[in-house]
Amino acid sequence: MQLSQNKNGISGVSFRKDEIAVKGSAAGYRWADINKALSENQAKAERLENVNPHKLKSSLDVHIESQKGQNLFIKGNSKAPSIQAPKFESHSAGIKPETNENPAASLQPTKQEQQEMDFAKEYNPKAQGAIREIKAELEKGNTSLDVNSVMEKHGFKAKKDQFVYSSRGVEKGIPKNAFDYAIKGVKQQEQIFKGIESKYNELIRKQPEKISLLDNLSGKASEKEKANSNLEREKSNAIKPEFKPRVYGLEERDFEVRPKFEQRQFEHNRQQEFKRSISPSKEQDQNKGLSR
Repeated sequence: MQLSQNKNGISGVSFRKDEIAVKGSAAGYRWADINKALSENQAKAERLENVNPHKLKSSLDVHIESQKGQNLFIKGNSKAPSIQAPKFESHSAGIKPETNENPAASLQPTKQEQQEMDFAKEYNPKAQGAIREIKAELEKGNTSLDVNSVMEKHGFKAKKDQFVYSSRGVEKGIPKNAFDYAIKGVKQQEQIFKGIESKYNELIRKQPEKISLLDNLSGKASEKEKANSNLEREKSNAIKPEFKPRVYGLEERDFEVRPKFEQRQFEHNRQQEFKRSISPSKEQDQNKGLSR
């Protein structure tokens, strides 16, 4: 917790945890309220110092005495007696009991946001299925696949420069050129592969040199034998290349619809979590004020 000061004294409060910083007013903690609570607690503490402790009775003793003489059980009444536990007043100003309520329970989507969420539940699986199928074909090296037919199979219609999916009064389009980068990348990898494949085939077709009688007489036979041995070793170590291209730019999450309510709910939960994380610090500061 950090305090801001000006010429009149402390003017504000802010909180920081890890890399997150929030003004006190944004989290519902104003310095004026904190200062007021501390002043009230100090005044109560001063009043208690002037009281003779021997003349005081605990709230529990007072409650027990008030119950004496009362007929707690009435004949013919099978119901359990109604005894109320004494109430104790807390002097910790501003401290509320913790609840198990869901912080996002009060956050509800608007009609338009609900419509977007319903559409997303239907649209996302369709888009994911289409992208998954196109990506699988490209990973096989099929750069001549019919993208239009794949998109149509998953409920999209080709309109001008987009593949459009419509439902529940909402429509979402995927640009037709969204697949160009992925297809182009696979084609480039195919060209590189063809060069590697050509060198492999050339090596496999290469035959060892024949050694003639003249080679034996001239001394070239040993050189040819060494070259032939190296050739056989290269052939045995060579691995036939396979075309297994990598597909870039077709991540399913990039084609999903993200409803605005989910983003708003995430931000709401993040703020609630931050408030809970600084609440213990606030309670400790107030308890310090009581002990003064």
